[in-house]
Amino acid sequence: MDCYKSWEKGVDVQLAIYMIIDALTKKYDTALLFSGDADFCPAIRYIVKGLNKEVIYCCFPTPKTSELIQTCSKYQIITKEIILKSMANHPQ
Repeated sequence: MDCYKSWEKGVDVQLAIYMIIDALTKKYDTALLFSGDADFCPAIRYIVKGLNKEVIYCCFPTPKTSELIQTCSKYQIITKEIILKSMANHPQ
């Protein structure tokens, strides 16, 4: 179990680094974050305030991470209706 937690933390750090690098190299203007991990907040603060990019925190109705809500540019609650509408617009 400890091995899994170490691997998971490494992935979060790697994703935060890629978010910053991609913002610096102008690969996006808006990033969508599908994670409830507040460890992303320092990177998001730099991206939003330092690089003037937008980061949208995408989350389910519960649980929500209040620190991410406060840190990100905005947040979007992913509801069943949004998922069904998306599926209808992109049939498989």
